[in-house]
Amino acid sequence: LPNSGNVTIRAYDTLGRKAADIFDGTLDAGEKQILWKPSELSGGIYLVKMTSPWGTKVLKTMYLK
Repeated sequence: LPNSGNVTIRAYDTLGRKAADIFDGTLDAGEKQILWKPSELSGGIYLVKMTSPWGTKVLKTMYLK
């Protein structure tokens, strides 16, 4: 992150339904790692969306149980 700011990270299933709120809060500038342990979800493909003041990024991920 280039500066500190509010960041929201959510996971969605392949039908576009919100599956999990991973993070919602303020992060300081710099490189960050967020650990997500989705034990309440079934295995499958999920889209993880990060929204910040500097833009939005979506990554496709596979959760294996």
